[in-house]
Amino acid sequence: GQSDTVQGISLSVVAPPAETPTPEAEAAPAAEDAQPNEPACTVQPPDGWVEYEVQVGDNLTFLAKRGDSSVEAIMAANCLDSETILIGAKLYVPAQAVDPAQSVGGCDAERPAGWVAYEVQVGDNLSVLAAEHDITIDELTAANCLTSDTIVIGSTLYLPGE
Repeated sequence: GQSDTVQGISLSVVAPPAETPTPEAEAAPAAEDAQPNEPACTVQPPDGWVEYEVQVGDNLTFLAKRGDSSVEAIMAANCLDSETILIGAKLYVPAQAVDPAQSVGGCDAERPAGWVAYEVQVGDNLSVLAAEHDITIDELTAANCLTSDTIVIGSTLYLPGE
């Protein structure tokens, strides 16, 4: 029964709080008191770096590793304040980071004869690719100079041709 009780929970209605006056905005500091703006970062690519358009699957770690550089160096050269990069963005990276003929991290492995470029797809992993091409994971990682089991969607791997 009672109108102020719903399923055994008591309900009390209270009035909204009274409005409090807001303090007037403080006057802006005088020009001589204002802090000088920090100078904007200027993009300064090091010698041997090239402009590159970010592709699907790219990340700074991958570009740094391929370019024998560091994430921090790429961020500094491009005035980035986070590791997030957008597809289509233009970045300066070491030339070898975007040259497919260059090896990753100084690996000098020769690609086996008959192996062809393959773009990593959603659902791919080294185990699946190795099994599909009747090779071992070790053969796949050695031929592609991989230092971990991580592969990036959109990146290029070399696999035995069909």
